[in-house]
Amino acid sequence: MDIPENLKRLLWEYDSDKIDFSDGVPNVVCERVMAHGCWDEMQWLIQVAGLERLRTFLKGRGAKVLNPREVAFWSLVCSVPEGQASVWINAARARQAAWCG
Repeated sequence: MDIPENLKRLLWEYDSDKIDFSDGVPNVVCERVMAHGCWDEMQWLIQVAGLERLRTFLKGRGAKVLNPREVAFWSLVCSVPEGQASVWINAARARQAAWCG
């Protein structure tokens, strides 16, 4: 799969031609676009990965590495039940507070 040129800036330390999409969109691509992508990049991710893949990423890794605002946004986009989204958002807030003192 060819990564759009505008997305390569988010993956600056990787050789984008060697990123393996054979098992779907890799976690690093999901994480970078969810955390730092522009609207066009987010739309590309939704189209290429699909909402189920993005929900799986949120459940497995995204809720642990994204900031609270991003967890809230992507939980809404992916139709994550409100109760589960709240748990993830609160955990992200606690994690962020641990760094702020």
